[in-house]
Amino acid sequence: MPSVIINFPEGTRQTATKYQQSVDFAASRNMTLLTHLMFPRPKGFIATMQSMEGCLDAVVDVTIGFSEGGIPSLWQYCQGTGCRNTRIHVRRWMMEELPVDSEELLKEWIAERFREKDELLDRFYRTGSFEEGGDESGGQAKSGRDVRKVAPEYIV
Repeated sequence: MPSVIINFPEGTRQTATKYQQSVDFAASRNMTLLTHLMFPRPKGFIATMQSMEGCLDAVVDVTIGFSEGGIPSLWQYCQGTGCRNTRIHVRRWMMEELPVDSEELLKEWIAERFREKDELLDRFYRTGSFEEGGDESGGQAKSGRDVRKVAPEYIV
């Protein structure tokens, strides 16, 4: 049965206080600091990947850039304000590409995706585009897989 599981590894909506707690956590563990994102909490992701092994085809990594004054509040989002000029970057990772057998390697895998997402957002906020050179080509992941043909999958 086609299905999609959606997960937000940050664990909560970003506020100034929660972002600072994430920075403090990463700094206390000598982790790379993220500028635009909170550090992911990997336990739920790891549990899902290990328990759903063989049931999912891929993980879809979605990064959203808001170009109107940063991340909108839930109320702004519901009203359609603060998110009218939004860009979405999508990458697809086949399950065979993930180190599902190792909690430690999965933890590093999700941390690396968040470092990459942070770099993407940095580029987006500087240039208005996720792609180098400003090419917003949609539909195809960098690997060439058509992201419109996705199910069953896990969305990060």
